Amino acid sequence: MHSVPERCETSGKPEIVLTYNKSKGGVDTMDQMAYAFTEKTKRWLLAVLFNIVNLRANATRVKRQARLSEHKLPHDDNQQLSLLLLQESWHSSRCEGEHLAQPSTFTSNRASTLF
Repeated sequence: MHSVPERCETSGKPEIVLTYNKSKGGVDTMDQMAYAFTEKTKRWLLAVLFNIVNLRANATRVKRQARLSEHKLPHDDNQQLSLLLLQESWHSSRCEGEHLAQPSTFTSNRASTLF
């Protein structure tokens, strides 16, 4: 009725398991690089949004490292991206009041290399 799965001679594991283990490295690496969003929230859409932004930031970092052949601490770019987004929101038209704190300056050339 069922066919016997092909097994590797050295490990004795089925071939499908070996194929899966060879190709799952990218997913495991992405899971390790991602921040765990464990805050309980009644707004599930907010959690989904944070996960999408997190995965996109990690994918951007991987592409950038492949392009520039740089090896940095994994969360350094997330911090710079957060600062860049905060700086842009502070300079938006609705945040132009004198009563608001002004953003601290950081090197714009460093932020421009994120993208």
